[in-house]
Amino acid sequence: MTTTTDLVDEEFADIMGWSPDEVRRIRTIYVDDHARIVALGRRIVRGIVNRDCKPEPRRRSDQR
Repeated sequence: MTTTTDLVDEEFADIMGWSPDEVRRIRTIYVDDHARIVALGRRIVRGIVNRDCKPEPRRRSDQR
C-alpha cells in the first residue's frame, strides 16, 4: 500500500498508527526511485504542488 498511494508520510502514518519516521524508513527501503519519480510527476500534472512557494532571490555571494 505504501507504494501505490498519494498519501504523504504523515497521512499514511496516522492511518497505520505508525510514526512518520517509520513510514519514511519503510518507503526508503521498499519503494524504488523510479516509483517516487513517477508519483511526483503525476502529482505535478494534477496540480498538487505548492504554488505559493517562490524561490528566494540569489544573493551576489551565492553566485560563482
